[in-house]
Amino acid sequence: MGVYYLLKHTPPEASPLGTENTLSLMTGVVTDASFSGQSRVTATAKSPVTDLVGDSQSGGFWAAELKGAGFDGIVIHGQAERPVYLWIQNGEAELRDAAHLWGQFTADVKDAI
Repeated sequence: MGVYYLLKHTPPEASPLGTENTLSLMTGVVTDASFSGQSRVTATAKSPVTDLVGDSQSGGFWAAELKGAGFDGIVIHGQAERPVYLWIQNGEAELRDAAHLWGQFTADVKDAI
């Protein structure tokens, strides 16, 4: 699905580091299934190394939490004018101001949110 959204929304001439690139974070079909190793997410975007499709996979609780919140994935377009973070709760998603979190250590941001 990540490649689908990349090809659908990113012009071929778009710079991988530019605002026209598309970032998709997609869970797997069996993510959040009740057996070990099934919490995976794939990040897909145009790669600055190859100028082609680039992807990376990750595990942990985040993918299962996203799926449990009712989302199979997230597609991000453009660039925010100011620091923001994506808040997802009870099937709703919103961008929230993150100016007060800018420049802090990751663990401190996690605790604040």
